[in-house]
Amino acid sequence: MARDYDDDDAPRRIQDADDLVNARRRDEAERIRARQRDADERIRARQRDADERIYVVTTNLVIDAQEQLARRRLLDRIWRAGAAVSWLSIFTAVIGTGIAWGATGDWARFVEGDLICGGLFLMSLLTLVGAYFAGRDVSSLQRLATPSRRRPTPSGSASARTASTGPAGRTRR
Repeated sequence: MARDYDDDDAPRRIQDADDLVNARRRDEAERIRARQRDADERIRARQRDADERIYVVTTNLVIDAQEQLARRRLLDRIWRAGAAVSWLSIFTAVIGTGIAWGATGDWARFVEGDLICGGLFLMSLLTLVGAYFAGRDVSSLQRLATPSRRRPTPSGSASARTASTGPAGRTRR
């Protein structure tokens, strides 16, 4: 038997259809907002990762500059000390020879002192040469490998990455 629809039932059916359409629109709008939130969070996570990589690279560059400065200062001190010893030994030899020659009239009496001063001079020159070659591989400062030296991320947690090996076999993050 066919159902006879009243005109009284039409507004309810129209309202039910509108409610169904509105519910579907709300669900679709919520899905769009959820996808947008997820995309925004991925963008923020990538930005945090990029910021952390920039921080680590910058810190490693600062550490490299500090190492080079420390190495240069060390070599400068070694060269200055070696030069001072060399000049002191030459000065002592010349003064000693002059005193021996003036006191005795025989400059050959101070040859033993000249040999000692010459030996000091030779040792200081060898020290300078050795310091030059040894100073190239002065041990480096600690790399950014421990979590205690890492900058915390804005979210409070640091993301874990695998370490790669940079120039000269040093571990970089």
